[in-house]
Amino acid sequence: MALIEFFDVSLAPLDESRLWGFFLDFPKTGTVVEATAVGIWGWAIGRSSPAVAIEILDERRVIRRVPIDTVREDVAKVYPDAPKSSVSGFGTILRVSGGLERE
Repeated sequence: MALIEFFDVSLAPLDESRLWGFFLDFPKTGTVVEATAVGIWGWAIGRSSPAVAIEILDERRVIRRVPIDTVREDVAKVYPDAPKSSVSGFGTILRVSGGLERE
């Protein structure tokens, strides 16, 4: 197992013309885990059309594209007027043995 520390977890700025909102539930900056893989999950809601995927980057390189296909009733309660807000979640597992897994 590897000790994994997330020194910087940053999100793109919110473009309110394209998204109602988004959030990264895990990981957070400063999180430390001992594992061979790490889960990444959160949610995003498109404004004029449903958001379909998020991209995970290492520096500027896309290492994973994750579909938005998970039910998030908690998000739907906060954004009841947003279309498809109940299916706004994403989640994936990245293996990290010997460095980040790349697509």
